[in-house]
Amino acid sequence: MSGGVSEFVDFFHFQDLVTPDYKADRFYLTFGKFEVPGTPATKDDYVTYRDATLHFIAGRGRRTAEYFTEHHPEIEVRNPWWRPRPEENS
Repeated sequence: MSGGVSEFVDFFHFQDLVTPDYKADRFYLTFGKFEVPGTPATKDDYVTYRDATLHFIAGRGRRTAEYFTEHHPEIEVRNPWWRPRPEENS
């Protein structure tokens, strides 16, 4: 992936959709090179897709909450998957 893609991923908090080195995409289901439907075909595929989707939503929510807490402390963050870290001197 080019530098522009990694900046896009970081800006929109899409880190769960790429490998840590930003060199490849991550797929929730086995990628069939566009020869098979992109939707779950079996119950097991659906469960895999659903779990990965929920993991992505929670992770992106956490990253977004952390960003706003750090860069915009005047905005109250309410997120069920994230809690502010306690102050070190508290």
